[in-house]
Amino acid sequence: MECGYFLKKYADDKTFGEIYFLLIIGDWECNPAPVVRALKNATSNTDELIQEFKTIFESLQQAFGNHAVLQTQILSTQIINDLKSAGKYEYLNNIPYAAGASFQPSKACLPGTRQALLDDILTWINNNDDSRILLLTGAAGTGKSAVAHTIAGHLKTLGQLGSSFCFSRDHSDRSPDQLFSTIAVDLAYHNQHIMQSLNKLDPASRTSADVSAQFQSLLVQATQNLDMMGPLIIVIDALDESGDVHARRSILNIFSTEIKSLPANFQIILTSRPEQDVIQKLANCPHVKHMSMEDVQTTRQDIEKYISSELKPLGNTFNKKDYQVLVEKSGNLFQWAFVACHTIIGSGKAGSTARYRFSQISDEVHSGLAPAPLDQLYSTVLNSLFEMDDDHVKDQFHNILGPIVIAHEPLSIDSLKILLQEKYSIEEIKSILGYMGALLYGATGPNTTPIRLLHTSFRDYLMDQDRSREFYINEVDHHQQLCYASMKIMLKYLHFNIGDLVTSHRPNPEKIQGQLDNLSLSYSCCYWGYHLQEVPYEEDLSKCMGVWLKHKLLYWFEALSVLRKVNAARPALLKLEQWFQVSLELKGFTRDAAQFILYFSVPISACAAHIYLSALPFCPEQSLVARHYLPSMAHTLRVETGQIQSWPATQMQIAGHGGWVTSVGFSPDGKQIVSGSGDKTIRIWDAQTGEAVGRHEDWVTSVGFSPDGKQIVSGSYDQTIRI
Repeated sequence: MECGYFLKKYADDKTFGEIYFLLIIGDWECNPAPVVRALKNATSNTDELIQEFKTIFESLQQAFGNHAVLQTQILSTQIINDLKSAGKYEYLNNIPYAAGASFQPSKACLPGTRQALLDDILTWINNNDDSRILLLTGAAGTGKSAVAHTIAGHLKTLGQLGSSFCFSRDHSDRSPDQLFSTIAVDLAYHNQHIMQSLNKLDPASRTSADVSAQFQSLLVQATQNLDMMGPLIIVIDALDESGDVHARRSILNIFSTEIKSLPANFQIILTSRPEQDVIQKLANCPHVKHMSMEDVQTTRQDIEKYISSELKPLGNTFNKKDYQVLVEKSGNLFQWAFVACHTIIGSGKAGSTARYRFSQISDEVHSGLAPAPLDQLYSTVLNSLFEMDDDHVKDQFHNILGPIVIAHEPLSIDSLKILLQEKYSIEEIKSILGYMGALLYGATGPNTTPIRLLHTSFRDYLMDQDRSREFYINEVDHHQQLCYASMKIMLKYLHFNIGDLVTSHRPNPEKIQGQLDNLSLSYSCCYWGYHLQEVPYEEDLSKCMGVWLKHKLLYWFEALSVLRKVNAARPALLKLEQWFQVSLELKGFTRDAAQFILYFSVPISACAAHIYLSALPFCPEQSLVARHYLPSMAHTLRVETGQIQSWPATQMQIAGHGGWVTSVGFSPDGKQIVSGSGDKTIRIWDAQTGEAVGRHEDWVTSVGFSPDGKQIVSGSYDQTIRI
């Protein structure tokens, strides 16, 4: 830069033209005398400057000569780092991850609301004492999830968010056995030390479905000796939606007894409804700080701000007095305010204005004991949309909305049309769902958009007949409807090579292709067993199941292989075996199919073609599945000698304890096994996975079920008995 200024100084000087020419065009390095002579002619005091600039130019020339070597070294280092990173990410891809379970900025609090509560939470994070968990509880609709999304977004901006996980009943992959694995992957991208630790784990530890094992291997071990300054926060929303009391027991045990195994700067924010098991396990723990949404003093003002912001775009239609009327009706529930505002703004029925819809909500009067605010609002909204005295409308409401409510995963309008066996047209389905934008996500979007309930309180309302009355959704009826429809769809669409595989020499492709890209078919393959468990025995459905077993079973295995859902096969078949009541032949065939998928699940999971190459030919001679299907496979392998006669007596090996197993026992119904171990834990097991349900301070020496199978008793060297 200084050289530039030096040259600029003499830009207008006649001698400068000679200097410039010699510097730029001339070979000044080989013959610098002319440059020096010209500079001396321009000024008498330049010797030091000339020498300085000359030295600089010579060093730049040398640097230029070395530049190619330097760039090569940098590029090589980048390539090596990219290869190492690719290897790291490949290991992470093996760890179960619930995509889409993180926070969503669109679900955050309205700016300017919940400020006092948010400040209290941030103060807890930055000035924490001994508490490691902040438990925020509140009834349905109080806005605790919005607080969780807001805090997570703020921490993300600050670089303090380790992970966020939002449980949801509408997403089957957001289950307890995906919680800690998802958190571990998020933390690995946050910190290289954790990533390296996860890379060193054996495959079994990285892919374990056991919640307690995941916590120990993916979090505790991976964060040992972690050198990190400042708080790192994990936000977990809607713990009550993780499942029933049994499903979340392991998580609660870990949060109540083992959370201090994590580094001291790790803090967890939990939100949940005040379920009894959650409160009993966590609220009184010394390392848990409990906050309640009901204690927030600014709720009314915050709801008024929200209502005002939502209705202001309607102009002068509503004023402050109207906002206050809605605040009074809300019962301090943000969900009420959300539904009310969206109903007022929405299209409603023909002839209804926003002002009319406001009056329907604000003037609703109930006789006798007043229902809860949300129940009252849901009834008002639904009554304003649907004439339930009309049998045609009533049937459409139940038959179209029912499957949306009880589906295991959200369904789109297109897939719902197929699952309803074309009974209703797209227009008829939209005539019910299209007006429910205040209650359903995706109801007004494209036909391929999955539709789900906006809030779990709406599901609770619809499935309680005393609360919803004529809008009641009969769970059993719609489970039966979807189970039967799933069977019909699989019978119609399943066929050989359903995944359009081109070779058996490679694993199944990552991208699902062929007809399985159809949501209704993939849903039917994955979840018919979920619906079957709620359906009473029926002869027509039994006959349909029999045809499916004898003609489509192997194609169903193919579909599950391509969908990466092979682990869903055996539980569904065991449910089907129990469901069959009359046909001993079908019960036996189903039991054999369950054994088939148990023994050959590994090769079948890798590639669907191995059903025919590695599984069917090597079945025992007495296998009913092999006897039925092998004759139709003319070009497959045949075992000439040494074929086993029946399935081995050892059905499976279950691993998971970290010490000697000292005691085991079956539950009264034979569906579960309880075990005690020297690792100080007891576990209950089903055919697929194990779940840690308690912890002693010393070896567990004896375990047993109560006669009704509802409780477990254990004894230990720590001189305690636990129930």
